[in-house]
Amino acid sequence: MGPNKYDTKNGKYKQLKESENKRISSIVMLLAGIFLTLLIFPVNIASLASMFTLFGDLFAWCTGITLGRIKFSDKTLEGSFAMFITCLILSVVYFKLGLVSFFAGLAGVISVTLVEATPLKDDNFIMTITGAIVMALFTYVV
Repeated sequence: MGPNKYDTKNGKYKQLKESENKRISSIVMLLAGIFLTLLIFPVNIASLASMFTLFGDLFAWCTGITLGRIKFSDKTLEGSFAMFITCLILSVVYFKLGLVSFFAGLAGVISVTLVEATPLKDDNFIMTITGAIVMALFTYVV
């Protein structure tokens, strides 16, 4: 059976994770979080929060899988560190472009890193929205 084929024997798609056969796919949750964030927040905050999730979580996953040694729940310290550094770089770029304040970006970085480090199943949905909320609070309230 080739990739992306439907297995008629057990009624499941092979490209899904085993846990996603009984719940909504993580990619759907990721896209829903990004879409909702883009609808609610200003584009500078929404786009940075979305990039935190897209690139930060990607580098966290890659680093955790390849270099991860120190485990906690189902995550690794190395993966969380990669998430933090990736998001920090993105935040500094946005700060240098004048799109977010340094402290709003840093608060967003810390918040998404903490969400990523939790054992939540659909952290991609929550991560984007949390990052945007925290950055908006630091931009408009603090």
